[in-house]
Amino acid sequence: MKAQIDIEKISGIETEKFEGIIDSLRHAYEYFNYPSLVKRLIFVASVAEENQNDELWIISKYYTADIFYKANRYQEAKKILDEIFDENLSEEAIASVTPFQDYLYANILLELNEVDQAEAVINTRLTQEKDETSIHSYLKNLVKAKLAIKKANYAEADILLSELEKVVSNFPESYLLNEVYYLKAKIFKETNDFDQAEDYAINAYNHAKNNNYTLYKLKSAEILAEIYQLKGNLQDQINYLFEANEIKNEIISFQSAEFTQEKITDSNSIQSAVDTISELSLTNSEQQKSLKFNQLTIVLSALFIGILSLFTVSLYKNNNLRARANQLLQQKNTDLIESREKALAATKYREQFLSTITHELRTPIYAVTGLTYLLLKENPTQQQKEHLKSLKHSGEHLLSLINNILDINKLESNKISKVEFDFYLKSQLKNTLKTLEKSAKDSGVALHLEVDDKIPKLLNGDMVKISQVIINLVANAIKFSEGGDVWVRAKHHKETDEKVGINFEVEDNGVGIEKSKHKQIFEKFNQGSDKINSNFGGTGLGLPIVKNLLTFLNSEIKLESEPGKGAKFYFSITFNKTLQDDLIPAETSINPDSDDFEELTEVKTQQEVFDHKKILVVEDNKLNQKITCKILEKKNLSCEIANNGKEAVDLVAKNEYDVILMDIHMPVMDGIEATKEIRKTESETPIIALTAVSISEELKDFFKYGFDDVIPKPYKTELFYEKIYKALLRNEDAKSNV
Repeated sequence: MKAQIDIEKISGIETEKFEGIIDSLRHAYEYFNYPSLVKRLIFVASVAEENQNDELWIISKYYTADIFYKANRYQEAKKILDEIFDENLSEEAIASVTPFQDYLYANILLELNEVDQAEAVINTRLTQEKDETSIHSYLKNLVKAKLAIKKANYAEADILLSELEKVVSNFPESYLLNEVYYLKAKIFKETNDFDQAEDYAINAYNHAKNNNYTLYKLKSAEILAEIYQLKGNLQDQINYLFEANEIKNEIISFQSAEFTQEKITDSNSIQSAVDTISELSLTNSEQQKSLKFNQLTIVLSALFIGILSLFTVSLYKNNNLRARANQLLQQKNTDLIESREKALAATKYREQFLSTITHELRTPIYAVTGLTYLLLKENPTQQQKEHLKSLKHSGEHLLSLINNILDINKLESNKISKVEFDFYLKSQLKNTLKTLEKSAKDSGVALHLEVDDKIPKLLNGDMVKISQVIINLVANAIKFSEGGDVWVRAKHHKETDEKVGINFEVEDNGVGIEKSKHKQIFEKFNQGSDKINSNFGGTGLGLPIVKNLLTFLNSEIKLESEPGKGAKFYFSITFNKTLQDDLIPAETSINPDSDDFEELTEVKTQQEVFDHKKILVVEDNKLNQKITCKILEKKNLSCEIANNGKEAVDLVAKNEYDVILMDIHMPVMDGIEATKEIRKTESETPIIALTAVSISEELKDFFKYGFDDVIPKPYKTELFYEKIYKALLRNEDAKSNV
């Protein structure tokens, strides 16, 4: 009955009065109210459709799309606008929202990254306004500014937004003003004017906060975190990261608990329910007429109604039970989403913290190791030499700790990937052990390598990670086997037409490990006992890194050991066979298993290759510039400095260099962008990246940018010279083949 009364009232209403309702709804926009606003607008649209009022229908649809757009639900907004465009409506009805629907459509396409379509809409549908002070002109300029930003035309976008800012700043509650502040902040961030970017981002944040524009508050917090990261302001960056995370949690909880598809469609079904009840009432009236003539029909109808009532009560109870179950499930789902978001935020914060701290530590460590090397070359007294060697050892130990922390976090964060290549196993193992020869010699340890003759000489796989595993195991064995022996063995295990299984062993005759400690030593920062830590030192990260690396390679580290009887670590890896017969050119007669075989045959001495070569050092840190040049000059290499990537691009355009040493993180233009620019015109000159590799960086990515090699900072001087030497040799070889 109530529904019948409602429909009579709706039918009697002058539908034009709903335009006032629509206007009040769109001005009351707040993110957490938008489902309620959408429901009301859908209801108004149904009333307009019932009364065949095209103008009211198109206005309500337009503002529904506008609210969806402001709530970042771009696909829904686009779908509604497409519906408007597809309808065969009168020109008078369409004129009520023209050209506003075109501005909105262009905005939505830009948010969906459909830039070409958006540009087509701007160029074809939006005509030039004669009155440059009209609202149409302002909205068009905003859309054009957004398009310019998408196409990285920041100067053009800034001009358009600055004109718009003068006008909308007079309306402190304007949603348009929030957009202008945020877009200006984005432009200044992209053009490296971080102070201006910070001012506008703070204005955008405060404006959104004061007017309850939740999504712009989130966007402003996120861009402020990015700006403070670029400015090196870690505390403010963390504060705004936490603020952004809190807003995201509120939004996730709201979307999960308050806004479901069922609740929206409820509003769309109100008119349908009214129509259904009206039809039922008509049927009931006809039945009453027939009841006057047939008592039997009355009885049967009463029975039917009774059964229907019982059925309705049963359905009601079932629906209530189902509703409570759904509510419980939704709450559980909300809690899970919230927990997941918090865990992700904590992980991201940990990665950012570790990347920032380790990167900042590398610069002073480079100064320590670099200056120590230079001082050792200045003929110090014997006493000074001992002090400098201790300082050098301490610097290398601290660098090893930083590298281990980065490695373990990259593994736990799944920031690594396989790098498979062709290699000679015996040669790779020899080169791996060569890096540990000095450490073994200082400890009086003899290293032994045994490679099974049944293993094919040439294999394919991720030998980089296997080498890292062996280095960690052998370094551990050397530490605990002073004056003893360490054996590295590769044994043939199994073989198919395409695969080869190899068992690797690292055995020593050192102090050994108690059986009760076998699992414990693979835990982070745990060396089995305090006694071992005090006697031998170390961080307790080497074996956890080994365990995680092998897990990544689908293998497992195993251990056999007793106190006083040494230790044997072993694992199995399956490699691919390769169809190539040899990696060495046909004209050479070098045996790849001989002791003299290396990846690059040193046909010239290192000094012969270095003499009078011109090196460009691209580095923004003044102390690092001096140290690097001093180290290069020790080898008779000529050094020239560029303070940032832009200067490097300009110098390369004017001069020729034999090698370019490129730092990555620099102001004005970073090393990656500079390398991309140089590679547009200069493809031969070797470019070596000097970088404090962070958790999120993969070494293989640098080669895609145009680098020839990578030297992680801070570096050992011997490795530094070796990398430059190989780059110069390759460059000479390339020039001779031209």
